[in-house]
Amino acid sequence: METIIIPANLSKAAEVSLLRQLSAAFGPNSYIGPWLADVVANVEADIANDLPPSPTLSEARQLQHEARQILAAAHKDAECVRNAAYDDAKKIRAAAEQSSQAITARAAASVRAALRDLES
Repeated sequence: METIIIPANLSKAAEVSLLRQLSAAFGPNSYIGPWLADVVANVEADIANDLPPSPTLSEARQLQHEARQILAAAHKDAECVRNAAYDDAKKIRAAAEQSSQAITARAAASVRAALRDLES
């Protein structure tokens, strides 16, 4: 195995070049080579924009886990809102049915009273 000596105070271009060389040295048949090849472009972009490298795989997994938890909580909240809306709609329909029956009963009573008045 070769020893890799990395000089201090590398320029951005030198760091990117070294990263590309390292990625190529591992190759596609190594454990880390395919992953490194996949992230080289992102790391290059981060370096060019003076950003720390993008999250690591473990950080990405943690973020994914947190996103799943947030999504599950949102689904639970949505279900609660939906159930409350159904309950409110059921109450509104029941009140409307009662009002309709009361109006119908009053109208029928008024019609009967008017018919009685006409008959007398």
